[in-house]
Amino acid sequence: MGLGGLVASLTRTAWLGFALAGSLALIAWAWRHPRTALVAGAGLGLVGLCLVALFGWSDLRFLVPQVDLSSGGALAQRLATFGNLADDGNVWVRGQILRHALSVWPQHPWIGWGIGAYSQVYYYPNANTTSWIPSLFIHQLYNTGILGLGAFVLALALAGWRGFQAWRQAHGLPRAVLGGLLLALVGLLAAFQATEASWLAYFWIYLGLLEAMAAPILERAA
Repeated sequence: MGLGGLVASLTRTAWLGFALAGSLALIAWAWRHPRTALVAGAGLGLVGLCLVALFGWSDLRFLVPQVDLSSGGALAQRLATFGNLADDGNVWVRGQILRHALSVWPQHPWIGWGIGAYSQVYYYPNANTTSWIPSLFIHQLYNTGILGLGAFVLALALAGWRGFQAWRQAHGLPRAVLGGLLLALVGLLAAFQATEASWLAYFWIYLGLLEAMAAPILERAA
């Protein structure tokens, strides 16, 4: 159900965050099972070479969706935009907002402009709607300055470190749950660099679950 919702969301940043978290999980698995990983990697590499050769020697370009946002097939179109992000309207607008926020932030570098200040003053380029800063860390920097961003990053780092230490010491189901929570948070943080959604509850619920799982394990180890 989760994977179905991820695909159906048509959110490219969510896909990229999931790909990053999945890649880290595969790396961890390969580290613990090097022989199996070597065989699987060789098989995937062979399949990849075959696909490259097939597309290179055959005229199969009709299978690759072309960017045409006016046509049907939203999923195919969303995938096709990865090859043409420079011309994507959403990417352009968010880049403009990030550059503008970084140019205005230095007027209050240490404590920032305050929570929600950007959307109260600025609007989307070429649109009459309030703007928002799409990157989590730039948003925190604009709102709370260097001091606030530093405290925020330190808090995330401490929570992640405690979760990682507990994951190393845990076994069985607790280890699997801790690993899943850590990977989910990494994926969300990656996605939040282009789609800031820390105002939604699930990010903080995952952090709370991570600490709830980590605390008794670390206490027993101490």
